[in-house]
Amino acid sequence: MKYGLMGYGIPLDVLPSSDTGNMKLKDHFQWIQARKLIEDEGRAQDNIVECPGLNDVVFQKAGKSWKLHPGDVFYRGLIESNHKKHSVSSQTAKKQLIWSIVEEIESKKGRFLAYDKRGWWIQLKERAEIRKKVAISFRNFNSQCKVAQKRHTSACIAKKRKGCGACDGSYSGSSDDSAQHSACV
Repeated sequence: MKYGLMGYGIPLDVLPSSDTGNMKLKDHFQWIQARKLIEDEGRAQDNIVECPGLNDVVFQKAGKSWKLHPGDVFYRGLIESNHKKHSVSSQTAKKQLIWSIVEEIESKKGRFLAYDKRGWWIQLKERAEIRKKVAISFRNFNSQCKVAQKRHTSACIAKKRKGCGACDGSYSGSSDDSAQHSACV
């Protein structure tokens, strides 16, 4: 079958098939199910999103590929740039900061999306849920910073380096730990 398709100029590497020649149809069936829900006139399925846009923020735990999504990259940049301000703010100021991030994403026509287990994206419309997810992003970034700082400090102690610069907040090296550390300090 594959040889016959090559004769028509169809690239084999884009076919959803396994090494045994079986066709992988799970994603296709999920897409068909999503299309049926979207096109069903009896239901209001305006919150189903087939494909996230460039400015959309995707909340998904699994899959490193979404870490490179342009909307998520911009979102993480906002979290990192506002990290220090968030960590020293009062609860009221933190809420205002979170709302400003939400408004920044929405001003670029971005949406907040969550992956549905049935195989498509759902647009989050509840403002309280969006605020909660942005607050969780700040919390996760804070914990990542603490881990990176501990890892770097223990590496300095193990190598018996004193005053490496990172432990006092002035280091701006190029390794992953030091880059994370410099964003956190």
